[in-house]
Amino acid sequence: MELSSTYNDDTISVPYYPEVYASAGGGAMVYESLTGTEPMQLSRAFVENFLGVSFNKNIHILNVKGDSMSPTIVDGELIFVSPLNGNGIVDGQIYVIMYEDEIYVKRIRKVPFTKRFNLSSDNPDVSDIELTDDQTAACKVIGEVVGQMRKKGQR
Repeated sequence: MELSSTYNDDTISVPYYPEVYASAGGGAMVYESLTGTEPMQLSRAFVENFLGVSFNKNIHILNVKGDSMSPTIVDGELIFVSPLNGNGIVDGQIYVIMYEDEIYVKRIRKVPFTKRFNLSSDNPDVSDIELTDDQTAACKVIGEVVGQMRKKGQR
């Protein structure tokens, strides 16, 4: 899957996938139809100062569906995702993960002394997803969530 941004000195065109949802809940079927993108033009100041990422870094924007990451990330928000690009997973950070053809936005919690991790929810009413060794190996970490925002008119 090619997720790339284009940029000049002052703005960056970031791919936004209006039909793609990262689930903050039970999983969302996505990434099978990554054809329809709507590029968003973002300023250098926004990318570097608000998101805190390098201006030339590839980022993309996804919708969030569900409440398992509430109050940190709420249903309907847009999330800015930065591919890992060889960087390791940091325990406790929020990532977009593909698992069993579904996309989740969850906090990754490493299991000490193993290669396993669990997918953790911020909402105390939602159970974490505890993965086996094989399930962890089958996960693909798409990228780290580096920012979020609510759509206009959203509470």
